[in-house]
Amino acid sequence: MRNAAFYKPNTVQIELVQGCNRHCSFCGTNGFEHKLYFIEKPVLKRECELIRESGYNPRILLAGHGENTLHPHFYSCIRLMRKELPKHWIQILTNGTTVRKDLNAITKMFTAGLNDVTIDEYSDSKFNQEEIAELLYEYEKESKIHVELAVMRKGVPLYAPKQPTKHRLLLIPAID
Repeated sequence: MRNAAFYKPNTVQIELVQGCNRHCSFCGTNGFEHKLYFIEKPVLKRECELIRESGYNPRILLAGHGENTLHPHFYSCIRLMRKELPKHWIQILTNGTTVRKDLNAITKMFTAGLNDVTIDEYSDSKFNQEEIAELLYEYEKESKIHVELAVMRKGVPLYAPKQPTKHRLLLIPAID
C-alpha cells in the first residue's frame, strides 16, 4: 500500500516566463521558439490558491523554461505570490540579466518577497562579489533584513533550508 505522505510535493515549480534572452548551446530551452510568453496574474493567483488549499508547504521555485525576471510585471508577481503564500519558501533561479543591468534588482527581489535568489554567472558576465556584499550590507542596515551571500561550491547546497524568515543570495559560477 502506498504511503500518501510520500507523494507530498517538496517543490512546486512555477514559470512566469517561457522563453529566454540568452541562447546558450548547453541549455534545454535552446530549441524553443525565441519568443517570450508571460503568465497572466489571474493564472498565477489561482496556482497560488491551489498550493495554499492543498495544505502542503512546498518550496516554490521560479525556474524552468524561461527567464522569469523578464516578466513585465515581475515584482508585482512576486508580491502577489508572497501575499497568497506568506509561509512558503519562494526561490528564483535566474541568469541574472536584470541584475547585470541594475545591481539593486537583487534587493528589490528580496523586498518583493523572495527568500532565495540564485544567479547563474556566465563567462561573459561575472559578478563582483565585493560589490554585492556591500550592497547586501547596506540593504541590511536599511531594511533590517539579513541576506546570506554564498557562492556555489562543493558542500554548498543549491536549495537552502525552508525557513520563511531567512534570505540567501547564491551565485553559481559559470559553466558555459
